[in-house]
Amino acid sequence: MTIVTLAWRNVWRNKKRSILSFSSVACSCIVITLLFGLITAMSEDLETNLKTHVSGDIRVRNKQFQEHEHLNPLPYFVPNRNEIRSVIENIDGVTVVFPRIVLPVVLLQDSQEGFVIEGVDLTRNEKFRDFSSLLIEGNSLAEGFEDSLEGVIAEGLARKLQVGVGDTITALSGTVYRSSNAMTFTIVGIAWFSSPEINQTRLIVPISHAERLSMMTGGATELLINVENEKNIDQVTGLVTSSLDPMLFEVQKWDEVSSTSVMLNFAAFTYTIIAFVFFLLGSVAIVNTVVMSIFERKLEIGLLGSLGMRTKKIRNIFFLESIFISVIGSCIGLLLGVIMIMVLSITGLNLGGQMQGMSFEFGNVLYPRPNLVVILGLFLYSLSVSALATYIPTRKIVNMQPVDALREE
Repeated sequence: MTIVTLAWRNVWRNKKRSILSFSSVACSCIVITLLFGLITAMSEDLETNLKTHVSGDIRVRNKQFQEHEHLNPLPYFVPNRNEIRSVIENIDGVTVVFPRIVLPVVLLQDSQEGFVIEGVDLTRNEKFRDFSSLLIEGNSLAEGFEDSLEGVIAEGLARKLQVGVGDTITALSGTVYRSSNAMTFTIVGIAWFSSPEINQTRLIVPISHAERLSMMTGGATELLINVENEKNIDQVTGLVTSSLDPMLFEVQKWDEVSSTSVMLNFAAFTYTIIAFVFFLLGSVAIVNTVVMSIFERKLEIGLLGSLGMRTKKIRNIFFLESIFISVIGSCIGLLLGVIMIMVLSITGLNLGGQMQGMSFEFGNVLYPRPNLVVILGLFLYSLSVSALATYIPTRKIVNMQPVDALREE
């Protein structure tokens, strides 16, 4: 009979204790699988929203814009937007350059509600983010009608201002000359944005209107760039940077734009530490099972030793028991965790109430999905932590002389 067979039989000598050990490891795996599924969903949703509505793959701004963003950044705009757009579009790997003007404004009514006007280049709006698919009511902004003072309002903002298609709103904005200007827009459509922050604040208008409202002649607050191959973002970013004046322009990749991205990376690292603690706690039950098994079988250990079985083989029997318990518990936990994630990937996880009042770029409803690399990593991680936690006490306990073991019995 091999030591593997002996170890497997020993696992089932005390079924209640073994089941308790399975359960502790399984619960740890379920919790960690769900946590990593959630952080993966947040990261993917964040990336999609940032690239679609905030930064593109790469963002170009005036270098001083960021420094004055919370005061009055409008004087620090990107001049000659069409010339700079042409320069960037000639760079290999660039698919579309999307100039826009983003203006913080105030509703010129009794409520004086603050929101954001986004002036877009209509010839590139569809290429950049398939804007027509965001519409839930009314019409999109049509090319050739740039002179009409029309806009598409975000669904959340329309609800907040209690306006709909056909209504008008008057926006008061600052200008590049640090003065004020106002315009009245007719709402021709309502769009839904997956980013809660964007959905609560945006009015989309042709860039020519935003240019007149801010008096930003020929300029833009930023240029957003999409690349052909995501793997080449670093290379394209370098080419864009070298083609522009480094003293005037700031070029950033999408993951450098938002602090939320840094926060999620830190959260992933934190969850890794939490996973270690969970598996370590789960391993306590395995250690208890194996140690109790050793104390209950001192006579057996003594007999095996007296018959010539080496201490190393005896130790391996008990070590394999802990491995079997860890493998079974991990498989059960990961399977249940994956099933839960599969269900959530269909139904979604609504964080609307928990996220209310917070400003993040991922949506209120997240759709976690199983990640095979993460699942395999969690399995190996749980196995290694459990093995490490049980190896040391097992090694110390079985290092006893056969005569001593028999005498104690």
